[in-house]
Amino acid sequence: MLIAPTTLPNPAGDYLVVEYPMEDEELPATIKVVDNSGFLRLQTTVQHQTGSAVLDTRILGAGTYICHVSANGKMVGVTKFVIF
Repeated sequence: MLIAPTTLPNPAGDYLVVEYPMEDEELPATIKVVDNSGFLRLQTTVQHQTGSAVLDTRILGAGTYICHVSANGKMVGVTKFVIF
């Protein structure tokens, strides 16, 4: 069962905080942001697990995006967010 990550603020401006549940906090998490066309726009790996990450969204234009969080090759969760 996937649990949707939380994205704050939503809609976002210059930054986005992604909060996600992790069963094993020792594993690195990969966060991918894709646009509505399916193009990968941003990817980062968080090595030290805190259950959250801050993304610099200034490189993204206004629009709706999909955030995928995975760990150990398995999807943790998916959510949508908006950049204004």
